Amino acid sequence: MFLESISLVDYAVFGLFLIPQLFYNAGVLSTIGIFVKALPFLLLQLPLHLYREWYLLKPEQRSPFSRKATIYQDIVVRCIGYVFATFPPRIMAVFLSKWVALPFLRYRLLRHGYLRSPIFYKEVVRQGFRGLWIIYDENSDPDLIIYYCHGGGFLVGSTYFYLEFLMTWLTRLREQGYRNPACFALEYTLVPHARAPIQLNEARAGYQFLLDTFGGESAKKTCLSGDSAGGTLVLSMLLYNLTADHDSQLANRLERPGLVLLLSPWTHLVSELNRNTPSDYLDQLTLHLFAQQYAGRAAMTDEVLSPGLCVDKWKNVEPEDGIRIVYGAEEVFAPPIEEIATRMKRSGVLIKAYRREGSIHVWPIVDMFLGSYFTTPSQAPTFTSPTTTRNPSLPLVWQYSSSLSRTSPSEDALLPRHLGHTFSSPATHQHSDTFAPPQHQFSSPNDPAAAMPTTRGKRTYYYESHDSDQDYGDHVQTLAPAPPPTRRAQTISPQAQAQLQPTAPLVVPPGPLELALDVKTKFAVARIKRIMQADEDIGKVAQATPTAMAKALELFMVALITKGAAEARRPTNASGAGGGGKRITAQHLKSALMADPQFDFLSEQCASVPDESAGGGGSGGMKGMAKSEAKSDDSIEEDGAPTKKRSRGVGKREQDD
Repeated sequence: MFLESISLVDYAVFGLFLIPQLFYNAGVLSTIGIFVKALPFLLLQLPLHLYREWYLLKPEQRSPFSRKATIYQDIVVRCIGYVFATFPPRIMAVFLSKWVALPFLRYRLLRHGYLRSPIFYKEVVRQGFRGLWIIYDENSDPDLIIYYCHGGGFLVGSTYFYLEFLMTWLTRLREQGYRNPACFALEYTLVPHARAPIQLNEARAGYQFLLDTFGGESAKKTCLSGDSAGGTLVLSMLLYNLTADHDSQLANRLERPGLVLLLSPWTHLVSELNRNTPSDYLDQLTLHLFAQQYAGRAAMTDEVLSPGLCVDKWKNVEPEDGIRIVYGAEEVFAPPIEEIATRMKRSGVLIKAYRREGSIHVWPIVDMFLGSYFTTPSQAPTFTSPTTTRNPSLPLVWQYSSSLSRTSPSEDALLPRHLGHTFSSPATHQHSDTFAPPQHQFSSPNDPAAAMPTTRGKRTYYYESHDSDQDYGDHVQTLAPAPPPTRRAQTISPQAQAQLQPTAPLVVPPGPLELALDVKTKFAVARIKRIMQADEDIGKVAQATPTAMAKALELFMVALITKGAAEARRPTNASGAGGGGKRITAQHLKSALMADPQFDFLSEQCASVPDESAGGGGSGGMKGMAKSEAKSDDSIEEDGAPTKKRSRGVGKREQDD
């Protein structure tokens, strides 16, 4: 199935599908306001850019993309860049949603003479994930499976927007000789309905479901693929295997796939390497905002969620036939992609990164919709990898098309001819007995009870999954949840068993704090909350663990008051502290804190408190202390509450005495 590139009539039809959805999801006034704000760009900025780029500048002075593109393609890319940089994510999500992309695809199929889709596709919904199953012949097993994760910055996008691209890809594979290629496109939950690691759990659940359906050996004929944020999920799946040693939800190690193919992956969620270019439509600031909404601070620290942070672990997660990356030289992600490719190569991973000069983000998809912007056949790149693969007898030849449109049907598809290991070539694999899984028939949409079975032979596979907040609506098929999982028996090696032997409990030595004094310490919850709000660092910790933080503050205050009470009850020392009273003053707290080295972090605060003997010795010093106590609130009762201010009459009577 090859459809022509999008025409002006197609844009008009797309607008007819888009505007009602914008009114429904964003509101009429919000939609009108957004397009009114876009008028200066459409009427002023865009024409000035085109006039300067196409008529004032010499060809060698123009941006690398506009040198190869047509003015029509340049206009579309500039408009996409404006939408990405200025429109709210909830508006952008409508552009790529199912209810806009699916009717538009059906219209395009009808315009090209297809009354129905030439390739079977079905929406699959399971507990913990959902997606689209796309296959030529739904009654037979596939000889190649593409597990695809779509892009969109985790906030926008849907599998239905990529449906035409995936169908075109399968058509190319069919031309190469694959008998029944298939694709499962994951429809992960978007932000803000869910944040990391929900999307990663869904990606792992979908991949595990394919392995359970077609057998563990099917991983060798599976290609994990994704573009942009989808490429991030694919790399996160690989790295998560290194942390899946604990017994938790979906923590079992997944089988390594046969190949990983990434289109312009978002390797570094937040990084200075992501730099704006004159050609690309992505915006660095918007990308970093998307990353913060997806992963929070972990976008800059977690190497699983942001795979570009991983340095030397790639060899441990290498797929059977390595990793292939396709990207454009003029896209925002070009520098980080080159950095991660260098790290993988240093780790010993079989990786080939294919860079097309003058191209932008996810150029294969842009080529399919807008047509190739390589004007001459000599400019169309052909990439051929070395013949060194895991199977030396099978050279791994890669040839990429500059366009996936009908104009160049002789070019090869965006996938290697041979995946290696389990099948040497599409032709020989059709008659090969090295991998012959049982026939699994994916049911028709009219048979919801039997869709995507999870049973192989006499063994049934189930998995746990999280509860998603996203409402899938009534338009999708809801299947009955699987029974609760049963724990599988595990074989533990003698070395691991020795490490699991129970050890003696840790003995916590008694701390320096001794509560031997009978001091009443009851602190109001509101007072502790004010302390938590006053200190920014404490407040951040308190947001995650409010109960533990409140208890820790209470214990700290108990320790402080107890030590101050001990100082107050001691006889008067040489510095004037003590005196056997029942009231704790600031000088008592200072004396207690300065004597204990564990409170050295309060030394600066203690230095600002004057000594009790500063006012003079003997009775004069005691009178000065009494006067200062009458004028300040630094004294504290032994119950932990500040002393009440005495009236003037009480102070006068004390002086008369």
